Amino acid sequence: AAMVIAPGASTAAVDAVEAWRRQRYGERWPVLDKPVDPALATGVTLRALPAGTPRSQHPFWRADLPVETRLRAARGSLVSVDFLAFSNVDDLSANVSVSAPDGITPQVRWGKWTYMRRGVGENALAITSDVLEGDLSFLRIASGIPRRLNVTFTVPADAPAGALPVTLTLDIAGTEVSATAVVEVLPLVLPQIAEPIGYYLNAPPYEAWFRPTPDQADREMACDYAALRSFGMTGISPDLVTPTPAQLPRYLQQTRLARDAGFRPPFLDYTSVKRLDAAAGTAAMAADIAAAETKLAAAGLPAPLWAITDEPADDPAGIAALQRVHDALQAQAPGAKRAGQLNNPSNRKLLGLFDTVLVNFG
Repeated sequence: AAMVIAPGASTAAVDAVEAWRRQRYGERWPVLDKPVDPALATGVTLRALPAGTPRSQHPFWRADLPVETRLRAARGSLVSVDFLAFSNVDDLSANVSVSAPDGITPQVRWGKWTYMRRGVGENALAITSDVLEGDLSFLRIASGIPRRLNVTFTVPADAPAGALPVTLTLDIAGTEVSATAVVEVLPLVLPQIAEPIGYYLNAPPYEAWFRPTPDQADREMACDYAALRSFGMTGISPDLVTPTPAQLPRYLQQTRLARDAGFRPPFLDYTSVKRLDAAAGTAAMAADIAAAETKLAAAGLPAPLWAITDEPADDPAGIAALQRVHDALQAQAPGAKRAGQLNNPSNRKLLGLFDTVLVNFG
């Protein structure tokens, strides 16, 4: 830590320190991308990214981008189209609207400009608009800075073959501009996926700083669930409390929320067995899991897949500990379904301990 003391009438010392800090930051975290030249903004316009355009992390402005793009999609498939707005005037409350045929419910999100690492092990930064915000009331159009807008929608299963136009319109400082994605609907329907596909979903990180009420947390999680379902996700590993006797009612409430969002059970409970085993011991863990299974069944809720290990150590002590967890669950909660994440061929000998196995990458 340091302190700069300078005469009140001068900021020269502070300016020098800030200039040095910017230089040092640029040396340690070089920004490899160059922002678009603001002078290229000569009016108010909206363009579409053509189908097949690589999904660059930084969709900077190109003068040859069209106002209409065409793509193909089967019935029942999710369509995602990027647009770029570019303006020589500011608008802190640009109006956004989408027109689409009946049966289409488009969702619009806008891209936030952020600095991100190009790779996990690198310190070079890219200027990206990968972070999408769904609240259009926060959308800002700044002069000379392109703004990414993303439109997603699902092609209805009964959509007729042929052209399906979806038009995005922006009113920027009183000037209305539009761009269109024309989807050619193919005369086929995507088959249903037999197995659930989804994500491990954590609660928002700020919940660890400003603890919400359960109702507030459920509203936030329901929003995430709705977004994932709109993207076609069918499975989920929810963020769940550990089902101790005191927290079991909350566990049921969280399970009900995931079920009502339309995800396909069983849901993967990644943490509960491991947390209970570490905190209370194997026997007490199995008793709590048995109680949770009973309460879930009484409430008409699906029991989860209980994850009992993730990439277990291939040594006698680790295998013995895993066997104890399996045996305790088998004895006290014989109906409980056990899952594990494996990633080594040597784990093949452990397959009999699980009802479901997930193979981790690597």
